[in-house]
Formats: sequence, C-alpha cells, structure tokens
Amino acid sequence: IPTSVTSIGIGAFGACFNLTIEVAEGNTHYKVEGGCLIEIESNKIAFGNQYSTIPSTASSIGGGAFTGTYAAPIKIPLSIITIDSLAFRDCE
Repeated sequence: IPTSVTSIGIGAFGACFNLTIEVAEGNTHYKVEGGCLIEIESNKIAFGNQYSTIPSTASSIGGGAFTGTYAAPIKIPLSIITIDSLAFRDCE
C-alpha cells in the first residue's frame, strides 16, 4: 500500500484468503502487524485473514476485517474494546 493511500473502504479485501499486505515505508495512515492491516490513527484492524494474529496493540476490529476467511482459532486480546458490524461475516 503506497504512501498516497489514506483511506481503505470496509471489506475492501474481503475473502482474500492468502493475501499478504505490505505497506510502503513512510505511510503514516497504515501499518502491518501480526499479518493485520491496521489504521494508525484509530488503531483499528482493517484487514486480517486466517493466518493473522490479532496484535495486543490494536484496540478494535473494523467492519468486514475478516470477511470470508476460513475457520481458524482466533484469539482476541483484551486490548480489543470494539468489534464493528460484520467483522467476521461469512467466516466458515
């Protein structure tokens, strides 16, 4: 994700099972941690998949963040205080 990207819509990467996201150095809006794409300002997970580990530094899970991923044990750390609607939509 280049530095020019400042916003990513809800569910933009839905059902992308094996997607690996990289964020360009210098991007001040997004970072990758534990395989999750995180909005820096809100500390919200925007994307994750069955291979992601939700980091304890995140405070919320955005709508559609894990849409369509395969069932895998997902540990939600105590740091998560909000899970938006449809965060785990169509998870098998």
